[in-house]
Amino acid sequence: MFQEIKKNGKASWVPVSVRVEDHVVVPDLDYSNIENPDQFIEDYTSKLANTPMDMSRPLWELHLLNIKTSNAESLAIGKFHHSLGDGMSLISLLLASSRKTSDPDALPTTAATRKHASSNKKSWWLVGRFWFMIRIIFTTVVELFKYLLTLCFMRDTKTPLMCKTGDAIRSRKVIHRIVSFDDVKLVKNNMDMKVNDVLLGMTQAGLSRYLSRKYGNFKFFPGLIVCY
Repeated sequence: MFQEIKKNGKASWVPVSVRVEDHVVVPDLDYSNIENPDQFIEDYTSKLANTPMDMSRPLWELHLLNIKTSNAESLAIGKFHHSLGDGMSLISLLLASSRKTSDPDALPTTAATRKHASSNKKSWWLVGRFWFMIRIIFTTVVELFKYLLTLCFMRDTKTPLMCKTGDAIRSRKVIHRIVSFDDVKLVKNNMDMKVNDVLLGMTQAGLSRYLSRKYGNFKFFPGLIVCY
């Protein structure tokens, strides 16, 4: 495994040896005294998120907790530095390293690729791709213009989420919720959208309700928070 270090002011990657016991953590907990396992997991992950990683060794940890919650018999909590990969690549690595309990010998399944258009529809496909590129270029120019306006003349709307000068970085609180993927697909199919659109809408609705309950009447739109 490789680790990034700074030598003579320049960052470089060097090979390092990995001690599994430094990265795989099995905490010695008194499970009999844990009254609310779900709350304990949220507190544990919040504390883990607020603890800086040891920069002298590879930046990943795996915590194994043999505790039964309302959704699982036991838990594995991973903590990875973003330099190792983004969320999509790390999830892909996890899936590639996993096997099905129903068929342990089967290889991991991957998303099906789209079939290429037939020859008689190829011309329309090229027209569609050309129009798509025009839209991308136009949208990029508009967003760049809006960014320059914001940078030079406009100011962000003041909301309770904005930090003030001199504010310290607050500790992070990790709260998780499990959502039925069947329900997500039901909304996706009925509204003719993607899974990401449904999840983004859920996040926006949750943030809007939180702001309204805590700070007053707020309505949240993509990139905008309106106060009544």
